[in-house]
Amino acid sequence: MSKFSIYTASEVARRNGSMSGKETDASDEQWIVSQANFYRNSDLNAAKSWLLVGRSLFPRNFHIQVGSELVAVLASPAVQSAFSSARRNHFPADT
Repeated sequence: MSKFSIYTASEVARRNGSMSGKETDASDEQWIVSQANFYRNSDLNAAKSWLLVGRSLFPRNFHIQVGSELVAVLASPAVQSAFSSARRNHFPADT
C-alpha cells in the first residue's frame, strides 16, 4: 500500500474548504474553469496556468477550450493597449 493518495480537484477543494454549497458537486473540469475565471481579472498568468493544466488533463472539454481562447484574447497586446488607453482617457493625469 502506498502512503501517497491521488485526489481529484474537487476532493482537494473540499478538504481545503475552498468550495461550499452547490460548488462541491462541480466536476473537475468545471472547478478548473472556475479557478481560471477567479484569476482572470487579477492575474492573467495564473489564469493561463489553470487553463494549461485543464487542457492537459481534459483536451476535449469545450469549456476549457473556450476559457483558454478568452484568456489568450485578453492577454493579447492589442487588447492590453486598448485597456490602458481607455484607462488613460477615463482617468487623466492630475496636472
